[in-house]
Amino acid sequence: MTVMATKGERPHIVIQPRDVAVLTTLADCRVATLAQLASLHFADRREAAKKRLRGLTIAGYVARRPLPHLRFAAFVLTQRGLATADVGADSPSRRSGTLGSPVRHAIGPLKVRHDLEVGTVRGAIIGDAESRRDLQIVDLCTRPERLAFEARGRDGRVARVKPDGYVHWHDAGTKDGTGHRRCFIEVDRSTESLGVLVDRAARYAEYYRTGGFAVRMGALVADFKRHPFRVLIVCQTAERRNNLAEWLARSGSAYLGQVWVTTVNDCERGFFGPVWVTPRDYRDAVRGTPYDLDRAARIGAYRTDPERQKLVEERIAKRELADGPDRAE
Repeated sequence: MTVMATKGERPHIVIQPRDVAVLTTLADCRVATLAQLASLHFADRREAAKKRLRGLTIAGYVARRPLPHLRFAAFVLTQRGLATADVGADSPSRRSGTLGSPVRHAIGPLKVRHDLEVGTVRGAIIGDAESRRDLQIVDLCTRPERLAFEARGRDGRVARVKPDGYVHWHDAGTKDGTGHRRCFIEVDRSTESLGVLVDRAARYAEYYRTGGFAVRMGALVADFKRHPFRVLIVCQTAERRNNLAEWLARSGSAYLGQVWVTTVNDCERGFFGPVWVTPRDYRDAVRGTPYDLDRAARIGAYRTDPERQKLVEERIAKRELADGPDRAE
């Protein structure tokens, strides 16, 4: 690494293609840890990542932000780094013109945690895609501002939805032969009630049924069935995943196939692999058991039920993302 400076000037380094990729990741994710950047761009070589990031920091392309509440530091993009990523990055975000927003430094602890979780999911997508010969990422975006849309919820009110991410990939080995998959991503940190998540799922279903997504894809409203998508929700624990799947299954048929849920740990083990559960899968897994959804919903204070968790894990059939179809039903 070459770092050069004359008196009174900011140190200068020769920007390499990998640097542009690092800057583009920070533009898309807003904040990332050393471990995340090392995994994405330095083949998990932390010392190499640390050395290069130090040079980019000295040269003013990135800034190191201490996170006392998390007991470590993370990296954010500076205006100089943003300009470099915008000019030099051949990325989905660059092609979509999404890198022009101001660099965000003033974000609170909860938002930082959430952004780091989104970065973890982004890394899982890229890492698993690179290990699969027939799979190619067409578009990957974690910029909520670009992805936002408006749709009605269960109460009939229109509200703005800002997805955590969106991924479009092509898989030559897709089982139903279509090849292309488009999914919105929500990373759940268990800070919102299940009712809020179900209402958001209702807005996604409405976005599909009313042709909003079809129009976004350049098609006519009447052609909405030709432009399906999934909603992938990544939960913190299997218990939260099961609770959400149950709520969705009890809330109506519109969510049985369009919404897929998993956990952060399963996501990291193989994003495109058999780690996903639909509300229908959960319903089928508990059918004929004390947890059958035909029984009345539990009332009173919620209590963890280890027996339910064990039963679901033993009986539920997890899906790969190559499985179809991709529509609200």
